[in-house]
Amino acid sequence: MGEDAASIMKSNFKNTAVNIKRLLGRQFNEPEIQEEMSRTLGVKYVELEDGTVGIEVSYNDEPTVLSMEQCVAMMLSKLVKITLESTGAKPGDCVISIPGYYTDAQRQAMLNACEVAQLHCLRLLHEGTGAALEYGMFKSAKGVFSADKPQHVAFL
Repeated sequence: MGEDAASIMKSNFKNTAVNIKRLLGRQFNEPEIQEEMSRTLGVKYVELEDGTVGIEVSYNDEPTVLSMEQCVAMMLSKLVKITLESTGAKPGDCVISIPGYYTDAQRQAMLNACEVAQLHCLRLLHEGTGAALEYGMFKSAKGVFSADKPQHVAFL
């Protein structure tokens, strides 16, 4: 993740899972997904038994197929490891932000990935809702809300 992943991706692009957020919980044969996969060069996407998208990577010099849920779970596990190394404490609960366009299948796939990563997901939160909450907490902490005068705010 981060800058390290970006530099490794350039030299090992065939084993780099990209667009996992968009492909998570989607069906392989959807036209939109086919178009998305065609724009990603060097990555071999495969259809899994349940019809969802998988990615073929080389692991220990052998071809291995991973589901998008497994890829997200690996990413979440790495985040847990980073948190543990930085703070000395393993996170017990989490709230995951997701795009507003996620379907029920995508939401369930994200929850499944959390379970595989052994994270207790309290809630999936749309990114716009997260921005609104942050705005409210920031303004409340600064004491700038007026009880008498309404404010109109747009979150994009």
